[in-house]
Amino acid sequence: MPSSLLLYKNAAPWADGLFHCPWEHQPSCSHQPAKLMCNYDKFVDSHLKPYRCKVDACQNVRFSSTGCLLRHEREAHAVHGHGDKPHACSYEGCSRAVPENDSFATGT
Repeated sequence: MPSSLLLYKNAAPWADGLFHCPWEHQPSCSHQPAKLMCNYDKFVDSHLKPYRCKVDACQNVRFSSTGCLLRHEREAHAVHGHGDKPHACSYEGCSRAVPENDSFATGT
């Protein structure tokens, strides 16, 4: 089993009864301990970004939630019934690239 999956499977509340983000002591993490395990899962997802765009032009861009991935697919690749190219992907070589759009570079 990949070690990243163990972060989800072995999650347990600490002595204070709260779920703590595994990265909470790193400067890049601002997650506060939470009572619910589902919030812990979101903490882990925000660091691992396990959801990936499968379009070759996106070079395996990663997202923290299925919602973020679906938004990217809808807006960057015009899938999921979003119409004719309302936004574009910022990755070179993508057929939907438009200079004024920079919302996909961060992968959030």
